[in-house]
Amino acid sequence: MDSGIISSDARLDATVAVVTAVFQVLFLCRTAYGAVSHRSHIRNLAERCMKAATRAFAQTPHSDGERLVLEKVSELRLQIARLFIKYICALLCMTLLIVLWRAMRKAPLFVSPATTLAAAVAFWIFALLDAFPAILTARRLNAMYIIMTGYWAATLSPWHVQPTNASQLSLLYLAFARMPAVGIATTPALVAVCSLFPLLVLGLRVGTGEMPEVRPFAIEFCAFIGTVVASTSVQQVLTYRIERSLQYKKMATDFNATSSLLHLMCDSVIELDADLRMVEHSPSLAALLLRGRPGATLAGTDFTDLLANAAEAGRAVELLRGLEDCPRDGVNAQAFQTHLMDSDTNKFRTEVFQVMYHTPEGHARHLIGLRDVTDQGSLSGSRAVESFSILPRSSTPMSLACSSIGSKASGPSGPNVNAQENANAGKFLSLLVDVDLQVVHTSSSFAYLGRHPAELFSTTGMQLLDRALAEVSFETPISLSALEFRLGSHYEVVSATVQLVQNPAVRSYLILVCAPSGLMPPKGSSEFSSVADLETGKHRELLVGAEYQNKLDIDLHLSARHRQGDGHLLFLYVLEKIRRLIARAADVPPSWVYFASHFLSHLASDGSSSSKGTIHCDESSFDRFHYSAVLWLTAHNSTTGGEVQFFDAQRGDWRMTVKPRPGRLAIFTSGWESIHRVTPLLIGERWSLPLFASVKAPVNTTRLSKACLRPSSTKQWEYCQDRLHQWLNAAEEDFS
Repeated sequence: MDSGIISSDARLDATVAVVTAVFQVLFLCRTAYGAVSHRSHIRNLAERCMKAATRAFAQTPHSDGERLVLEKVSELRLQIARLFIKYICALLCMTLLIVLWRAMRKAPLFVSPATTLAAAVAFWIFALLDAFPAILTARRLNAMYIIMTGYWAATLSPWHVQPTNASQLSLLYLAFARMPAVGIATTPALVAVCSLFPLLVLGLRVGTGEMPEVRPFAIEFCAFIGTVVASTSVQQVLTYRIERSLQYKKMATDFNATSSLLHLMCDSVIELDADLRMVEHSPSLAALLLRGRPGATLAGTDFTDLLANAAEAGRAVELLRGLEDCPRDGVNAQAFQTHLMDSDTNKFRTEVFQVMYHTPEGHARHLIGLRDVTDQGSLSGSRAVESFSILPRSSTPMSLACSSIGSKASGPSGPNVNAQENANAGKFLSLLVDVDLQVVHTSSSFAYLGRHPAELFSTTGMQLLDRALAEVSFETPISLSALEFRLGSHYEVVSATVQLVQNPAVRSYLILVCAPSGLMPPKGSSEFSSVADLETGKHRELLVGAEYQNKLDIDLHLSARHRQGDGHLLFLYVLEKIRRLIARAADVPPSWVYFASHFLSHLASDGSSSSKGTIHCDESSFDRFHYSAVLWLTAHNSTTGGEVQFFDAQRGDWRMTVKPRPGRLAIFTSGWESIHRVTPLLIGERWSLPLFASVKAPVNTTRLSKACLRPSSTKQWEYCQDRLHQWLNAAEEDFS
């Protein structure tokens, strides 16, 4: 029976051996196949491991970045060393207390007196280092590690430990001291060299026969390998941590620099997540979109919901997501232009600056700067990508600017009703048309500014103007008696004088002076008077408006009625110059300034000095007078009279006297803060050009009137103040 059991066990052992051998062969084949199929990956991994080990042992920096990483790693190791010192002090203190307690109880000690003395000396040294941290620096870390390793090797000598306790003491040192201390040495090579000291001590004890067992030496050899591997791992972990920390710091610095630059350039800066939704609320964007209501928030809003229409939203999304395929380690930025829509459904042109980056978690983020370019130039220029369709050629920058600032664009029916009110039967209309751009460059009525001539004249009228343009010259004007001009929804037959003029920039303009048919009297009428030309000094004929004793005011609006093309053009030129100067003085966009009244004033001396001059402010005459200006054409002083004096209400005396000079212009506010008088004219004649301007936002400019005339929040007020300075300082084509 026993023989049957034995034979059965033998068969079972043979079967297990065969099955095990089969599985081992299959495993080896699978391993060999995997090694061959992935040999390139294995080779790359081995090369990286070799490079990492070489770099860990060499520690030779080759660049400023590597030196910075090593410095940061050394600082981190110094912190580890200080923590290690506190840990060793607590461990030695507990050990010495146990030894002291057993000695007081006269119990047998588990360590020799020499080991106890060595532990006491080590405790006092570490306590001193803990009390005076300045003793230990980053350059002294290696010296500290060498001393500690020498101490551990000495405690394994025959004078400190018996052969039977050597294995236990070696394991205790490995677990509680040597492994925690690998973070102190700056290189794994130093750890490898210093770990040879305990190994040599135990090797000598085993080789001399003083220690009969080989087990302590084997344990120490394993400890040697473990400490070297641990030191290399710690070195790699610390280096990786410092590199990532520096990378995050650089990313944060770049982000802050980019954000600060965008805040300087743009009206609002927002952050979008990967789904193009706003990460947090932006008060500046809320003010820009007129959404500054208390409690309202833009956080979580889809950026495409702020765009004017679906077509622009789709194009903007395509541009924004176009950077997602770019490399993550580079700076990915672009600029494009689109239209945003505020809470009042007003569309305004906006420049978008995009900077795409990735968070440390790998999520995509879009830093977006928004800049309203409705009334200012684009920063990106021609490099900006348009997210909307190209406008027709008939639409020009001038017409777009004027239609968005001044009045709403009219449909096919023509200009709005205000145009009819401004060109009624009792008034005259002057138009300065840019021949190249086919746009009304300057107009005596704001409603026609920036329009295409085809919007103002009928088809027959345009054909008549084309023929007149072919025949007209710079010297001789042409009169048209039946020109169809659009007034509201119908056409009115007007008479016009057409003359071709040229400015210093060699641009051709066509000046048209239109009046209701029959109101253009012939040149040479008895109503003409002679005055001095502003530039050449030659005499020009202008219409006399009214005469009061020694004072004569000439209405310059009516000067074009008698075909005074050159003089009227000169008047438009000077008027536009003064209007822009008033806009700069008022710190508002030029489109906010228009003239409420202007005329050419002539005053003759009556030889009487009894009058003191009427003390007044111009706003008291008409409340639409906000700014006053006067351009003198003759010179006067205290002897001749005709000076302008400004009154100081606090001192009760005249604070300033302005002496007229030919070409001198005075601009001042029209309110009670500018009370003034004109001293009586005693000698000669006084010619001047008084002008009175109104300053307010255009009626149809809903965004400006609502956002800046009545700000709803402090943030919106600050936004409006910033925009006023931007509008004022924007590059604008010089009117010359």
